Amino acid sequence: MFIKITDKRGRERWVNPLYVKSLTPKAGGSETDIEVSNWGMKFRVGQPPEEIAMELNAALLNIQSAAVAVATEEQIAQQRAAAAAAAG
Repeated sequence: MFIKITDKRGRERWVNPLYVKSLTPKAGGSETDIEVSNWGMKFRVGQPPEEIAMELNAALLNIQSAAVAVATEEQIAQQRAAAAAAAG
């Protein structure tokens, strides 16, 4: 899952929250530098780190919920296959 973050220059950045390494408060806490793995740079946004962290955490919860749903569907399919095999 990607989330859209607009940097200080107005450019849209689509970020996978799984790869955010750090949030660094800047400008007295009203701005944040975001470091993303393998980007080789940081970018600054006009939001405090607490707001960015809430957005990232919400996205991560959605990712986790989707992973649990997929795992549950796979488990159900395996249980059905095992029951069918046992029934002959």
